[in-house]
Amino acid sequence: MTKGSERRKFKRLPKSASLKVQRLSFEDQPAQHVTLYKDLGGGGMLFESEVAYEKGTLLKIQAMVPGWGGYIRNFKRTEDNEKHALVTVAEVVRVEAINGKSFEIGVHFVNIYENDHRALIEYVDSMTNEMD
Repeated sequence: MTKGSERRKFKRLPKSASLKVQRLSFEDQPAQHVTLYKDLGGGGMLFESEVAYEKGTLLKIQAMVPGWGGYIRNFKRTEDNEKHALVTVAEVVRVEAINGKSFEIGVHFVNIYENDHRALIEYVDSMTNEMD
């Protein structure tokens, strides 16, 4: 799980796919942004955003995870599971300016459906083992 000075509890997989991000708020309808994530793991993900969310901000994230359909345990076919988005509440833990227009946002998952979380961890572990 952790190597040397690596503080992460879960492995990270360099992968890019679509992502919908929405700030959790008591406002009527906070804006939803569509972007791509850069990597993901069982504990969180990194994505690029034109919005500089502040540390501690809670976000609703809906991410497509190509390839994880076979790891989801239910009675659906793998092809159907591939269409299932990973939905989570995440807290912003890192914000870094990339250039004048975008930011790298690191988030930690704080609430995630248990079956999806288990499937994500198994998928990332399997894919990173193949890369080693």
